[in-house]
Amino acid sequence: YTFIADYLPYITGDGMEHRNSTIISDKRSLYAANDAQLNTLSHEFFHSWNVERIRPAELEPFDFTRANPTPSLWVAEGFTQYYGPLAIRRAGEMSIDAYLATLGGTLNAVLNSPARAHGGPKEMSLRAPFVDAAKAIDAVNPNIFVSYYIYGATLAAALDLELRGRYPGQSLDTYMRLLWKQHGAPEKPYTIADLRTALATLTGDQAFADRFFAKSVEGSDLPDLAALLAQAGLTWQAANPGGAWVGAADVTADGPAVTLSQSPAAGTALYAAGLERGDRIIALGRTTVTSALDWQSALGRLKPGTPLDIRYIQRGKERAATLTPGTDPTKQLVRSETVGKPITDKQRAFRTAWLGAE
Repeated sequence: YTFIADYLPYITGDGMEHRNSTIISDKRSLYAANDAQLNTLSHEFFHSWNVERIRPAELEPFDFTRANPTPSLWVAEGFTQYYGPLAIRRAGEMSIDAYLATLGGTLNAVLNSPARAHGGPKEMSLRAPFVDAAKAIDAVNPNIFVSYYIYGATLAAALDLELRGRYPGQSLDTYMRLLWKQHGAPEKPYTIADLRTALATLTGDQAFADRFFAKSVEGSDLPDLAALLAQAGLTWQAANPGGAWVGAADVTADGPAVTLSQSPAAGTALYAAGLERGDRIIALGRTTVTSALDWQSALGRLKPGTPLDIRYIQRGKERAATLTPGTDPTKQLVRSETVGKPITDKQRAFRTAWLGAE
Protein backbone atom coordinates (compact mmCIF):
# COMPACT_ATOMS: atom_id res chain seq x y z
CA TYR A 1 0.00 0.00 0.00
CA THR A 2 1.40 3.38 -1.02
CA PHE A 3 0.69 6.76 0.55
CA ILE A 4 1.21 9.52 -2.01
CA ALA A 5 1.60 12.96 -0.46
CA ASP A 6 1.03 16.03 -2.62
CA TYR A 7 1.84 19.30 -0.87
CA LEU A 8 1.20 22.57 -2.66
CA PRO A 9 0.74 25.99 -1.05
CA TYR A 10 -2.34 26.95 -3.09
CA ILE A 11 -4.56 23.90 -2.53
CA THR A 12 -6.98 22.77 0.17
CA GLY A 13 -6.55 19.56 2.10
CA ASP A 14 -8.17 16.44 0.67
CA GLY A 15 -7.68 12.74 0.09
CA MET A 16 -8.68 10.18 -2.51
CA GLU A 17 -8.65 6.43 -2.04
CA HIS A 18 -7.45 3.95 -4.65
CA ARG A 19 -7.23 0.19 -4.54
CA ASN A 20 -3.69 -0.02 -3.21
CA SER A 21 -2.82 3.61 -2.53
CA THR A 22 -4.12 6.99 -1.53
CA ILE A 23 -3.27 10.54 -2.58
CA ILE A 24 -3.35 13.06 0.27
CA SER A 25 -3.04 16.74 -0.51
CA ASP A 26 -2.42 19.66 1.81
CA LYS A 27 -0.65 23.00 2.02
CA ARG A 28 1.95 21.60 4.44
CA SER A 29 3.73 18.31 5.01
CA LEU A 30 2.82 15.93 7.82
CA TYR A 31 5.84 17.15 9.78
CA ALA A 32 5.12 20.86 9.23
CA ALA A 33 1.44 20.39 10.05
CA ASN A 34 2.19 18.33 13.18
CA ASP A 35 0.41 15.32 11.63
CA ALA A 36 -2.80 17.27 11.01
CA GLN A 37 -3.53 15.07 7.99
CA LEU A 38 -3.48 11.89 10.07
CA ASN A 39 -7.27 11.64 10.11
CA THR A 40 -7.41 11.89 6.32
CA LEU A 41 -4.67 9.28 6.06
CA SER A 42 -6.55 6.91 8.37
CA HIS A 43 -9.84 7.44 6.53
CA GLU A 44 -8.37 6.76 3.09
CA PHE A 45 -6.40 3.72 4.32
CA PHE A 46 -9.59 2.18 5.71
CA HIS A 47 -11.10 2.56 2.25
CA SER A 48 -8.74 -0.14 0.99
CA TRP A 49 -11.16 -2.52 2.70
CA ASN A 50 -14.38 -0.54 2.81
CA VAL A 51 -15.28 0.69 -0.72
CA GLU A 52 -12.37 -0.70 -2.70
CA ARG A 53 -13.26 -4.30 -1.81
CA ILE A 54 -16.36 -4.23 0.37
CA ARG A 55 -18.30 -2.10 -2.09
CA PRO A 56 -21.87 -1.23 -3.08
CA ALA A 57 -23.25 -3.12 -6.07
CA GLU A 58 -24.60 0.06 -7.67
CA LEU A 59 -21.08 1.36 -8.30
CA GLU A 60 -20.53 -1.38 -10.87
CA PRO A 61 -19.95 -1.61 -13.76
CA PHE A 62 -17.62 1.38 -13.43
CA ASP A 63 -18.69 4.15 -15.78
CA PHE A 64 -17.03 7.53 -15.37
CA THR A 65 -19.27 9.19 -17.97
CA ARG A 66 -22.31 9.32 -15.71
CA ALA A 67 -23.38 9.43 -12.08
CA ASN A 68 -23.52 6.11 -10.22
CA PRO A 69 -26.04 6.72 -7.42
CA THR A 70 -26.03 4.18 -4.60
CA PRO A 71 -28.15 4.00 -1.43
CA SER A 72 -25.18 2.74 0.59
CA LEU A 73 -22.76 5.64 0.94
CA TRP A 74 -23.73 5.83 4.61
CA VAL A 75 -21.72 2.58 4.93
CA ALA A 76 -19.10 3.15 2.23
CA GLU A 77 -18.19 6.65 3.42
CA GLY A 78 -20.01 6.95 6.75
CA PHE A 79 -18.59 3.82 8.39
CA THR A 80 -15.17 4.82 7.06
CA GLN A 81 -15.66 8.25 8.63
CA TYR A 82 -16.34 6.51 11.94
CA TYR A 83 -13.33 4.20 11.78
CA GLY A 84 -10.82 6.88 10.69
CA PRO A 85 -10.47 8.61 14.08
CA LEU A 86 -11.31 5.42 15.98
CA ALA A 87 -8.30 3.67 14.46
CA ILE A 88 -6.09 6.61 15.47
CA ARG A 89 -7.46 6.43 19.01
CA ARG A 90 -6.91 2.67 19.26
CA ALA A 91 -3.37 3.11 17.96
CA GLY A 92 -2.68 5.48 20.85
CA GLU A 93 -2.12 8.51 18.61
CA MET A 94 -5.17 10.37 19.93
CA SER A 95 -6.28 10.81 23.54
CA ILE A 96 -9.68 9.61 24.63
CA ASP A 97 -10.79 13.18 25.33
CA ALA A 98 -9.71 14.31 21.86
CA TYR A 99 -11.56 11.37 20.32
CA LEU A 100 -14.71 12.17 22.29
CA ALA A 101 -14.55 15.78 21.10
CA THR A 102 -14.35 14.56 17.50
CA LEU A 103 -17.22 12.11 17.91
CA GLY A 104 -19.28 14.70 19.78
CA GLY A 105 -18.90 17.15 16.92
CA THR A 106 -20.19 14.54 14.48
CA LEU A 107 -23.18 13.69 16.67
CA ASN A 108 -24.09 17.36 17.10
CA ALA A 109 -24.02 18.01 13.37
CA VAL A 110 -26.42 15.15 12.65
CA LEU A 111 -28.77 15.47 15.62
CA ASN A 112 -29.26 19.21 15.04
CA SER A 113 -29.78 18.94 11.29
CA PRO A 114 -33.32 19.75 10.04
CA ALA A 115 -32.58 17.64 6.94
CA ARG A 116 -33.28 14.44 8.89
CA ALA A 117 -36.97 15.30 8.59
CA HIS A 118 -36.62 14.82 4.83
CA GLY A 119 -34.74 11.54 4.63
CA GLY A 120 -32.60 8.95 6.31
CA PRO A 121 -29.06 7.77 5.48
CA LYS A 122 -30.24 5.83 2.43
CA GLU A 123 -31.90 8.89 0.91
CA MET A 124 -28.93 11.15 1.67
CA SER A 125 -26.65 8.64 -0.07
CA LEU A 126 -28.76 8.85 -3.23
CA ARG A 127 -28.40 12.65 -3.25
CA ALA A 128 -24.62 12.45 -3.65
CA PRO A 129 -24.61 13.37 -7.38
CA PHE A 130 -26.29 16.66 -6.48
CA VAL A 131 -23.83 17.44 -3.71
CA ASP A 132 -20.28 16.21 -4.19
CA ALA A 133 -19.10 18.22 -7.19
CA ALA A 134 -22.36 19.97 -7.97
CA LYS A 135 -22.10 22.21 -4.91
CA ALA A 136 -19.42 24.21 -6.70
CA ILE A 137 -22.21 25.31 -9.05
CA ASP A 138 -25.30 25.13 -6.86
CA ALA A 139 -24.93 25.49 -3.08
CA VAL A 140 -26.29 22.72 -0.86
CA ASN A 141 -29.33 23.60 1.21
CA PRO A 142 -28.78 22.39 4.81
CA ASN A 143 -32.55 22.05 5.25
CA ILE A 144 -32.74 19.11 2.83
CA PHE A 145 -29.30 17.49 3.01
CA VAL A 146 -27.02 16.23 5.76
CA SER A 147 -23.78 14.58 4.67
CA TYR A 148 -23.83 10.78 4.44
CA TYR A 149 -20.29 10.93 5.86
CA ILE A 150 -21.38 12.21 9.26
CA TYR A 151 -24.84 10.61 9.10
CA GLY A 152 -23.24 7.23 8.48
CA ALA A 153 -20.60 7.84 11.16
CA THR A 154 -23.31 8.63 13.70
CA LEU A 155 -25.22 5.51 12.72
CA ALA A 156 -22.01 3.47 12.93
CA ALA A 157 -21.34 4.68 16.47
CA ALA A 158 -24.92 3.93 17.51
CA LEU A 159 -24.85 0.45 15.97
CA ASP A 160 -21.44 -0.32 17.44
CA LEU A 161 -22.57 0.60 20.95
CA GLU A 162 -25.89 -1.20 20.60
CA LEU A 163 -24.24 -4.40 19.36
CA ARG A 164 -21.70 -4.30 22.19
CA GLY A 165 -24.44 -3.79 24.77
CA ARG A 166 -27.03 -6.27 23.49
CA TYR A 167 -25.07 -9.10 21.91
CA PRO A 168 -22.03 -10.39 23.88
CA GLY A 169 -18.93 -10.64 21.74
CA GLN A 170 -20.42 -8.63 18.88
CA SER A 171 -19.64 -5.12 17.70
CA LEU A 172 -19.31 -3.11 14.52
CA ASP A 173 -15.85 -4.68 14.24
CA THR A 174 -17.32 -8.18 13.99
CA TYR A 175 -19.98 -6.92 11.58
CA MET A 176 -17.31 -5.49 9.27
CA ARG A 177 -15.34 -8.74 9.50
CA LEU A 178 -18.45 -10.64 8.43
CA LEU A 179 -18.97 -8.26 5.51
CA TRP A 180 -15.31 -8.81 4.58
CA LYS A 181 -15.79 -12.58 4.60
CA GLN A 182 -19.03 -12.44 2.60
CA HIS A 183 -18.29 -9.57 0.22
CA GLY A 184 -14.75 -8.19 0.57
CA ALA A 185 -12.53 -11.26 0.21
CA PRO A 186 -14.58 -12.76 -2.67
CA GLU A 187 -15.09 -9.22 -4.07
CA LYS A 188 -18.83 -9.71 -4.31
CA PRO A 189 -20.55 -6.29 -4.23
CA TYR A 190 -23.34 -5.90 -1.69
CA THR A 191 -26.87 -4.51 -1.75
CA ILE A 192 -28.88 -2.97 1.08
CA ALA A 193 -30.62 -6.33 1.46
CA ASP A 194 -27.23 -8.03 1.89
CA LEU A 195 -26.31 -5.60 4.67
CA ARG A 196 -29.56 -6.34 6.50
CA THR A 197 -29.10 -10.11 6.11
CA ALA A 198 -25.55 -9.90 7.43
CA LEU A 199 -26.70 -7.99 10.52
CA ALA A 200 -29.35 -10.64 11.19
CA THR A 201 -26.75 -13.38 10.76
CA LEU A 202 -24.33 -11.67 13.14
CA THR A 203 -26.86 -11.13 15.91
CA GLY A 204 -29.12 -14.11 15.31
CA ASP A 205 -31.94 -11.58 15.61
CA GLN A 206 -33.81 -10.94 12.37
CA ALA A 207 -36.28 -8.64 14.13
CA PHE A 208 -33.46 -6.38 15.33
CA ALA A 209 -31.94 -6.19 11.86
CA ASP A 210 -35.30 -5.45 10.24
CA ARG A 211 -36.11 -2.79 12.82
CA PHE A 212 -32.70 -1.11 12.53
CA PHE A 213 -32.90 -0.83 8.75
CA ALA A 214 -36.55 0.25 8.72
CA LYS A 215 -36.16 2.94 11.40
CA SER A 216 -32.59 4.17 11.00
CA VAL A 217 -31.61 3.46 7.38
CA GLU A 218 -34.83 3.79 5.42
CA GLY A 219 -36.10 6.19 8.10
CA SER A 220 -34.26 8.82 10.10
CA ASP A 221 -34.75 7.67 13.70
CA LEU A 222 -31.72 7.25 15.90
CA PRO A 223 -31.54 5.24 19.14
CA ASP A 224 -31.08 6.92 22.51
CA LEU A 225 -27.44 7.95 22.15
CA ALA A 226 -27.12 9.18 25.72
CA ALA A 227 -28.10 5.74 27.06
CA LEU A 228 -25.79 3.94 24.64
CA LEU A 229 -22.84 6.16 25.52
CA ALA A 230 -23.51 5.74 29.23
CA GLN A 231 -22.57 2.06 28.85
CA ALA A 232 -18.98 3.29 28.39
CA GLY A 233 -19.13 5.69 31.32
CA LEU A 234 -19.63 8.69 29.05
CA THR A 235 -21.92 11.67 29.56
CA TRP A 236 -23.72 13.48 26.72
CA GLN A 237 -24.48 16.87 28.21
CA ALA A 238 -25.23 20.47 27.27
CA ALA A 239 -22.08 22.27 26.13
CA ASN A 240 -23.34 25.76 26.83
CA PRO A 241 -26.17 25.57 29.39
CA GLY A 242 -28.44 28.58 29.12
CA GLY A 243 -26.50 29.96 26.16
CA ALA A 244 -28.24 31.71 23.27
CA TRP A 245 -28.23 30.36 19.74
CA VAL A 246 -29.35 31.79 16.41
CA GLY A 247 -28.20 28.95 14.15
CA ALA A 248 -25.23 28.77 11.79
CA ALA A 249 -23.77 32.24 12.08
CA ASP A 250 -20.45 32.17 10.23
CA VAL A 251 -19.76 35.39 8.37
CA THR A 252 -17.14 36.93 6.12
CA ALA A 253 -16.03 40.55 6.30
CA ASP A 254 -17.59 42.68 3.59
CA GLY A 255 -16.71 46.36 3.86
CA PRO A 256 -18.95 48.16 6.37
CA ALA A 257 -20.94 44.97 7.02
CA VAL A 258 -20.53 41.20 7.23
CA THR A 259 -21.94 38.59 4.87
CA LEU A 260 -23.72 35.47 6.11
CA SER A 261 -21.75 32.58 4.62
CA GLN A 262 -24.16 29.72 5.36
CA SER A 263 -27.82 29.15 4.64
CA PRO A 264 -29.75 29.35 7.93
CA ALA A 265 -31.36 26.06 8.91
CA ALA A 266 -35.08 25.72 9.46
CA GLY A 267 -36.08 26.16 13.07
CA THR A 268 -33.29 28.63 13.86
CA ALA A 269 -33.67 32.29 14.77
CA LEU A 270 -31.89 33.49 11.63
CA TYR A 271 -34.19 31.41 9.44
CA ALA A 272 -37.30 32.67 11.22
CA ALA A 273 -36.09 36.26 10.75
CA GLY A 274 -35.92 35.70 7.00
CA LEU A 275 -32.16 35.79 6.44
CA GLU A 276 -30.48 33.89 3.62
CA ARG A 277 -26.93 32.98 2.69
CA GLY A 278 -25.25 36.00 1.13
CA ASP A 279 -27.23 38.60 3.10
CA ARG A 280 -25.14 41.49 4.43
CA ILE A 281 -25.78 42.12 8.13
CA ILE A 282 -25.39 45.76 9.14
CA ALA A 283 -26.77 45.88 12.70
CA LEU A 284 -27.86 43.59 15.52
CA GLY A 285 -29.74 45.31 18.31
CA ARG A 286 -27.82 48.47 19.16
CA THR A 287 -24.57 47.15 17.67
CA THR A 288 -23.53 48.37 14.24
CA VAL A 289 -21.83 45.42 12.59
CA THR A 290 -18.74 46.38 10.58
CA SER A 291 -16.55 43.34 11.23
CA ALA A 292 -16.69 39.69 12.19
CA LEU A 293 -15.56 40.72 15.68
CA ASP A 294 -18.56 43.08 16.02
CA TRP A 295 -20.86 40.25 14.98
CA GLN A 296 -19.37 37.73 17.41
CA SER A 297 -19.45 40.26 20.26
CA ALA A 298 -23.11 41.00 19.59
CA LEU A 299 -23.95 37.29 19.49
CA GLY A 300 -22.16 36.79 22.80
CA ARG A 301 -24.53 39.24 24.51
CA LEU A 302 -27.74 37.52 23.38
CA LYS A 303 -30.10 35.79 25.78
CA PRO A 304 -32.46 32.94 24.89
CA GLY A 305 -36.00 34.16 24.27
CA THR A 306 -35.09 37.86 24.35
CA PRO A 307 -35.94 39.43 20.97
CA LEU A 308 -33.99 42.23 19.31
CA ASP A 309 -33.87 43.93 15.92
CA ILE A 310 -31.61 42.85 13.11
CA ARG A 311 -30.97 44.92 9.98
CA TYR A 312 -29.55 43.42 6.81
CA ILE A 313 -29.33 43.90 3.06
CA GLN A 314 -30.95 41.21 0.95
CA ARG A 315 -30.78 41.31 -2.85
CA GLY A 316 -29.92 45.02 -2.72
CA LYS A 317 -32.74 46.04 -0.38
CA GLU A 318 -32.30 46.94 3.28
CA ARG A 319 -34.60 44.96 5.54
CA ALA A 320 -35.38 44.83 9.25
CA ALA A 321 -36.69 41.92 11.28
CA THR A 322 -37.01 40.64 14.82
CA LEU A 323 -34.47 38.03 15.88
CA THR A 324 -35.44 35.82 18.83
CA PRO A 325 -32.54 33.59 19.94
CA GLY A 326 -33.19 30.06 21.06
CA THR A 327 -31.29 27.95 23.57
CA ASP A 328 -28.04 26.48 22.35
CA PRO A 329 -28.70 22.78 21.52
CA THR A 330 -25.00 21.92 21.25
CA LYS A 331 -23.88 19.06 23.48
CA GLN A 332 -20.49 17.72 24.49
CA LEU A 333 -19.32 14.17 25.04
CA VAL A 334 -17.12 13.71 28.11
CA ARG A 335 -15.86 11.01 30.41
CA SER A 336 -18.36 10.84 33.26
CA GLU A 337 -15.66 10.86 35.91
CA THR A 338 -14.52 14.30 34.71
CA VAL A 339 -17.93 15.78 35.60
CA GLY A 340 -18.25 14.20 39.02
CA LYS A 341 -19.96 10.97 38.04
CA PRO A 342 -18.10 7.86 39.21
CA ILE A 343 -18.10 4.95 36.77
CA THR A 344 -18.28 1.23 37.44
CA ASP A 345 -15.75 -1.43 36.54
CA LYS A 346 -18.23 -2.70 33.96
CA GLN A 347 -18.42 0.70 32.27
CA ARG A 348 -14.64 1.04 32.27
CA ALA A 349 -14.24 -2.41 30.73
CA PHE A 350 -16.82 -1.52 28.06
CA ARG A 351 -14.92 1.68 27.25
CA THR A 352 -11.59 -0.12 27.02
CA ALA A 353 -13.00 -2.81 24.71
CA TRP A 354 -14.37 -0.07 22.46
CA LEU A 355 -11.70 2.65 22.53
CA GLY A 356 -8.61 0.87 23.79
CA ALA A 357 -6.71 1.33 27.02
CA GLU A 358 -6.30 4.86 28.38
